[in-house]
Amino acid sequence: MVTSTLRAAVDMTEDYPTPGAASSILSVVGSATADGGSMPHALDSALDPFRPGFEADGFDVTVDTVQADGTAVVRIRHRHDACEECLIPDDTLSGILATALRRAAPDVTGVVIEHEHAATS
Repeated sequence: MVTSTLRAAVDMTEDYPTPGAASSILSVVGSATADGGSMPHALDSALDPFRPGFEADGFDVTVDTVQADGTAVVRIRHRHDACEECLIPDDTLSGILATALRRAAPDVTGVVIEHEHAATS
C-alpha cells in the first residue's frame, strides 16, 4: 500500500489547483453535526484514489466528519485481514490525505486520523 498511496499523492500534487479553483468546504459537505462540524459527502470521494491500496491491505478509509475549524476527521477501519505493518504512520498519512482533500475543498485545514479495529471473535 505504501507505493500505491504515495503514487496517488504524487499524482494529485502534479495538478494541484490554484486557490479558488475548487469548492469551499461548505459546498462539498452535507449537514451540520451537533458539535458544529459537518458530515462529508462529496469530500469523501477525494479519497477514491487511495482506496484500492487501503483495501488491498485490509483497511477501509472514509471522511467521518469535518470540524468547524476545517479539520477533516478520517476514519481508518482495520478489518480482520489488515496488514498492520503496511499502514503508513499517521503523521505522514495525514499530510498526504490533507493534500487530497484540499483538492476538493481548499479550506480543509488539516486531517486527524482515527482508527477503528474490527472486533475479534
